[in-house]
Amino acid sequence: MAGLAFHPVEVFRRQADSIVATAAASIERLLGAVKIDHIGATAIPGALTKGDVDVLVRVPREDFPPAVAACKERYAIHQLENWNNDFASFKDEITFSLPLGIQLVVQDSGADFFRYLRDRLRADPRLLTEYNQLKTRHQGGKPEAYWRAKNRFFERVLAERPPNPV
Repeated sequence: MAGLAFHPVEVFRRQADSIVATAAASIERLLGAVKIDHIGATAIPGALTKGDVDVLVRVPREDFPPAVAACKERYAIHQLENWNNDFASFKDEITFSLPLGIQLVVQDSGADFFRYLRDRLRADPRLLTEYNQLKTRHQGGKPEAYWRAKNRFFERVLAERPPNPV
């Protein structure tokens, strides 16, 4: 297995934007009127990325179980070990030119932090530089070590979050 490879997000910008638009329309057909946001590195100017595209799908608590069931029918389950009553993730590595990750969360729950992370990285050049340096240190390395380091980084950023972020 080849090691991790990160690239400037600008390499994937047009592709990612197109994938998000198409995926959002498909998800809305599947789930109805839901809140969808482009998240992850491809949503952050100046970021380094593996070249995958992530979207956040936010649903009211009562809509979460049927949304999970519908997504299971359409997408591959992803990272089942991270699932809980407020979070489920899916992937589609077939339909698009780049892999698509779908993070399904209960709106305003403890799992609804992805927009906060994206917005912090967009707004804070120092934090983005630190995140890119983390990725650069893991270039060519094993995914598990990168994921652990990335999780520690995001846990630290989330710990700085004010109560009740907008």
